[in-house]
Amino acid sequence: MTNEVILRLFADERIEWCAVGGTTIRRDEWPVAGSVIRCLLLPAEWVLRLETPRVSRSLQTLRQAIPYAIEDRLVAPVEQAHVALGAEDDPASVVVRVVDRERLRSALDACTQHGLTIRAACSEAEVLPADAEALLWFEAGRVLFRPTPQAAVVVSEESALPDLLKALPVATNRRFTVCSETALSDTQSAALDALLGPARWAHVATGRSLCLPLAGATQDDRRITLGNLLQQDFAVRPASGDALQWWKRAGWVAAVAVGLLLVNGVMERQQLQAQLADTHEKMANVLREAVPGVSQVVDARTQLEAELNRLRRGASGGDDALTLLAQVSPVLAGSTRYTLQAVDYRAGTLELTLSGEDVSTLDGVRETLAALPGLQVELAGVTPGKGVVEGRLRIRGGAR
Repeated sequence: MTNEVILRLFADERIEWCAVGGTTIRRDEWPVAGSVIRCLLLPAEWVLRLETPRVSRSLQTLRQAIPYAIEDRLVAPVEQAHVALGAEDDPASVVVRVVDRERLRSALDACTQHGLTIRAACSEAEVLPADAEALLWFEAGRVLFRPTPQAAVVVSEESALPDLLKALPVATNRRFTVCSETALSDTQSAALDALLGPARWAHVATGRSLCLPLAGATQDDRRITLGNLLQQDFAVRPASGDALQWWKRAGWVAAVAVGLLLVNGVMERQQLQAQLADTHEKMANVLREAVPGVSQVVDARTQLEAELNRLRRGASGGDDALTLLAQVSPVLAGSTRYTLQAVDYRAGTLELTLSGEDVSTLDGVRETLAALPGLQVELAGVTPGKGVVEGRLRIRGGAR
């Protein structure tokens, strides 16, 4: 199992660290190679916290614009600074952390040289007690001073504290919380009484390092996520465990996507089957209309093609029905003396059923058709009716 630690660097190159979930502070020796630094705490004097108006909701635009918006508040050229955006959800302003690029790179390289992997890095000021109105943190001859919970932290030597309080006055109604790992000395207490007044400060002996507040925190702790400096050029690859989690999430997303594709495929298949069935039904209706004698439709297209071929060739390979119709149609068209009732074609013979005023009318039609070259025409039968006479003309091709 990977060993996770919280590691703190000091400006004088000292270190201290503790294991995640542990309470023992180790100093002056690095964690074992292969350990993962859940959070690297950098000296507060290295990291400048600034607040600037939010000029855009776009993260990309903010990253491009903010370095130039804070340029006049920096001592060194902005090109030498690494600017990390905070994640506070303030619509009007954005909090940024600024650190010298070379100094940050040197700290990260030192950890890498000892075989350590870093997940996040932030200022030690991020883990100071957040509920104090005004805070003084005494530690190893240095003092971390935060006038208000939202203010930036100022670091000075303990001997320069009087000048610091004069330069950054605090409202008289604001009480100070003074923290240190051990009890204050009489000299320190007397100096605070003289500077602040006995009633304006209260001491809290923390008995612990600033590493410990994060030792029991999760990777998503807001103190880490809001102040994480490892962004853009310094962003680190996910740890193997995190990568595994991302791969699992990607797998679930892929599974859901495949499921949606399968559902969509099934729905499209059902729609296509319904459309195909509707098309077959329409083709069957066309076949029944074109060939009234059809009793069963198995394959409408094939049956319709077969019937068309039958009409063209005839059952015994005789003359083409369409050819015969083409020859006789000019004679039959446009007359009001007779009416074409039916057309039938069998065995090379085209049979026309006509109705007219009398037999002589039908016989006249026969003679006219018989006069056409290559046709044999006979009046096969006559059936008298009420005011009309119905007869059948049989027409064959070939010489007479």
